[in-house]
Amino acid sequence: MPNSISKLLNKGKAVGNARMGKLYTFKYMATEELTPYFDMYPTILMIGRFIWGFKGINFNYIDHDRKKELLIKLSEFFIEQSGQKFFKFREFRTLLANRVYRAALVCVRNYRFENLQSPLILVDDSIWEETIHRCDEMFIKVNPITKSRSRLKSELVWRNSLKQIRGN
Repeated sequence: MPNSISKLLNKGKAVGNARMGKLYTFKYMATEELTPYFDMYPTILMIGRFIWGFKGINFNYIDHDRKKELLIKLSEFFIEQSGQKFFKFREFRTLLANRVYRAALVCVRNYRFENLQSPLILVDDSIWEETIHRCDEMFIKVNPITKSRSRLKSELVWRNSLKQIRGN
């Protein structure tokens, strides 16, 4: 399987406790009935933590061209501190409603700890951009009646995200 746990581990190391402003990847299986589809292999910048889970910008929800544009806009929020790369999530959250960052807002998702199917993989600082550009998305559609799951083409998700970015 192309998105195996061992492939995720090639991007970094498994961690027990996640830190704000860091990049993570993991395997996820949503169970909420309100989710029409979800990404089984998110790559997120963590911007919020809750008792039950966390919130992050999942770059898989936008196509590769918009991903590049968003990374350029977000680059002002990437800093190096004590030899480690961080995303200044506090400063960014105040600007999240700004139209310039609408693509990021469309990508914000909540994740429940109980739905994690792998450990959180802290992506090595040296490969953040590469990892974001080469996200291994796998969208799963959930039938609300039968609870069955099927694979959903990324292009359909990206088209829906583009509509949201444009305000349609």
